[in-house]
Amino acid sequence: MSARTVSSPLLVLARQVAAEAAASIASSRPAGRVGVSATKSSATDAVTEIDTATERLIRDRILAVRPDDGFIGEEGGTQGGASGVTWVIDPIDGTVNFIYGIPAYAVSIGVQVEGEVVAGVVLNAATGEEFGAEIGQGSWLRDRPGRTRWPCTSSTATPCRTLSSAPGSATRRGAGRLRRRPSPR
Repeated sequence: MSARTVSSPLLVLARQVAAEAAASIASSRPAGRVGVSATKSSATDAVTEIDTATERLIRDRILAVRPDDGFIGEEGGTQGGASGVTWVIDPIDGTVNFIYGIPAYAVSIGVQVEGEVVAGVVLNAATGEEFGAEIGQGSWLRDRPGRTRWPCTSSTATPCRTLSSAPGSATRRGAGRLRRRPSPR
């Protein structure tokens, strides 16, 4: 799947906002260990100021384009909307890795329409790897510009399960079979 085959305006917006958020994270991260500003459920469930600022950036960018949408945020909680579209956000998925400078942390943005997950993107802010999926279009890993791997023809195919964990998703209903195409070189 290439950028030109992305058809959903929701996925296009998610990718654009994720790219801006990842760039902000990369430019905001100081050298060394990042300070923890708060904890949530336990002492190891950390939140940084960059987490909070990044979620605010993501919400602001999406609301500027889609003011009637709702949000479920890792840091900022739930905000209802009137459109039937809800964005699910984890501004820095892998915060502990981020704190210690381990390059395995990502911006995660998913989107639901009337409670069904329809698209999502996970963009590693340290490496630029982008995982994405769109219902009915499958999922992919873009590990560098111009190179896409794991193009799957089903959003329920293993190892491409970006959309599979949401309640009511196709995988939860038992649909789908492994269908993996060879990686373009």
